[in-house]
Amino acid sequence: MKEYTNIKADDFCCIGAVLETILIRNNYTNYSQYAIINEFGLTIPKTAKVSEKINNITYSDDPIEWGVKLEYDSLNNFFNNEGIRLVEEYISIKEIADYSFELTLRSISFEFDVVFGFDYGRLYNIPDSYCVGHVGIFLKLEGDNLLYLDPGPRNYGVRKVKIDDLYNAIKNKSDGLWIIRSTSCGFLF
Repeated sequence: MKEYTNIKADDFCCIGAVLETILIRNNYTNYSQYAIINEFGLTIPKTAKVSEKINNITYSDDPIEWGVKLEYDSLNNFFNNEGIRLVEEYISIKEIADYSFELTLRSISFEFDVVFGFDYGRLYNIPDSYCVGHVGIFLKLEGDNLLYLDPGPRNYGVRKVKIDDLYNAIKNKSDGLWIIRSTSCGFLF
């Protein structure tokens, strides 16, 4: 299993924590989840409280809009602008058939970092959290289960879920997989 220093996310900052975790694994230690969040911006409910280290904030009452919204190539632009020798390739869940999700995960090199976005409430069957987006880092497959690193703050740590449940939670959010690799590694497939 890959070794990561799991960074615990502040509220609404799961993407920042996951990216900080991946940057640390790739020997880039100068980026906090807060610096990353400030780079991309954060949308939160008007009643939410977040760290005073976050200053790029917008507000919305729509849970679908909460968190960080990564646009096409925004991670690659961030890596390039910061001189980080990583690249990201996004695969939409719409491009992955039900029967090939597990095969897709198995086909990705162990050297790459795989982040997936999903509907948190659907994965954990929490109706009041349906449509709330979340991210995790793929660790490994174990039979019909998948182990992933959850940045929390709720469910922080290594989590085990059914592969099919995760696939459905990704589909419910219309999200996908971000494959992050060093520029010295080969192509994805």
